[in-house]
Amino acid sequence: MSQESQNLREYEFTLITSGQLTDSQRDQLHSQYENMVVDGGGSVLKKDQWGLMKLAHPIKKQFRGHYVCYQFASLPGQLSHVEDKMKIDPDVLRYLNIKLSDTHNAQQWAEEQSRLAELEEQNELSENSEDIEDSLNIMTEESSIELSDATGDTDNKRPSSLKSEPSVDPLDETSLSLESKSTESEVEDSSDTSQSVEGDSTT
Repeated sequence: MSQESQNLREYEFTLITSGQLTDSQRDQLHSQYENMVVDGGGSVLKKDQWGLMKLAHPIKKQFRGHYVCYQFASLPGQLSHVEDKMKIDPDVLRYLNIKLSDTHNAQQWAEEQSRLAELEEQNELSENSEDIEDSLNIMTEESSIELSDATGDTDNKRPSSLKSEPSVDPLDETSLSLESKSTESEVEDSSDTSQSVEGDSTT
């Protein structure tokens, strides 16, 4: 590790630029100050754009500004040159520089960022799996409701000609048929008997 690397410190730098700038103008302005840090032996560790926001009070007759928050690794005093440049820049509304650490370990920083990226990826996968599970549960509930509705309306939707008739036991039909035949035979026997009696009386 070089002597310059050992002297690097970590800073949080918040910058508010004019809300009247176009996207390309704003990006060009950001790049200008980022290059000043890098050319001075530092590095841009993190850049978080907060977007266009309403100011708490007007600054340079402007009511909105674009916020960006940096995390720099820079040599002591290097950011002072950046601040001197910002003071006379009409497109810079405000800036705030906070020292986070007196030392910067590039390897430790890279490992920490890699670990944070893995945690974020795991969280995203967990959230996606939960969303999929919720969607499946909703689909299952909807399917069960539709199936229940379809089953409940089956008898009502069935044509009258197809509606089930009361079931009759085949044995009962057979017994009824036998009873009917026996009754008919009894009637025939009684008629034969009456005819024989009449014949006898005539003789």
